[in-house]
Amino acid sequence: MLTRIMAEMGAEVIKIEPPGGDRTRQTPWVKNGRSAYNVQQNRSKKSVCVDLKNPAGVALVKQQLPKVDVLVENFAPGVIQRLGLGYKTVKSINPSIVMCSISSFGQSGPLASKVGFDFVAASYAGVINMMGFPDGPPIMPGLSLGDSLAAITGVGADCMMGVPAWGLPKISSLAGSIFIPTLAASPLWSTNAKSVTPFCARIRLSRSTVWSTVCLLRVLTMPSAWLGAMTFSLTRLKADDLNAKFSLVKS
Repeated sequence: MLTRIMAEMGAEVIKIEPPGGDRTRQTPWVKNGRSAYNVQQNRSKKSVCVDLKNPAGVALVKQQLPKVDVLVENFAPGVIQRLGLGYKTVKSINPSIVMCSISSFGQSGPLASKVGFDFVAASYAGVINMMGFPDGPPIMPGLSLGDSLAAITGVGADCMMGVPAWGLPKISSLAGSIFIPTLAASPLWSTNAKSVTPFCARIRLSRSTVWSTVCLLRVLTMPSAWLGAMTFSLTRLKADDLNAKFSLVKS
């Protein structure tokens, strides 16, 4: 979403996709071989499939870095370094490049290693708990609030760091999260809202699960709290199957 906004503002954006293409190319709804979701989020971008697990693929990306002003990545913390494209390496090739890394909970801190997406961050921030009715569980949000806020924050940071004429300190490595913008945008009464414990894993799904275009989401009723669950697998999810794991998830 961040790079889509930059493309809409006139930037030339080249998206690196894995071999076979981004899996959102097959995300419902698909018409005439094109995914509406993929078009929505990637319009105006150029794309190229590169195997970043292959040294030849990494070498190809490094060849293009001198021509790049901004590099955006949203791997889990540490992955980009293991691929050989960490900030120190990128900066040694292009000293003026701005590198923006976005993950669920940032690149450092006690939650940095946790995997998650918009729904997980919104659950942890207490946003999900404010939606719904008094006699029922929280309901799913109708938009990706955390993704949108993180993208807008990232675009602003990239633009600020890319304009040295403003006299700002030169900081070329940016680390953002989905959680912090979501929490910061929550209204005053959200400070009293309880977090919906986030849970992200490969689990089974029931027919009552709410469908999203890219994953499956559900708020489960647990013994002592609500549990926000998301999965990318197309199987079944039952609350009873997670009761034994709940204490471990909370910790």
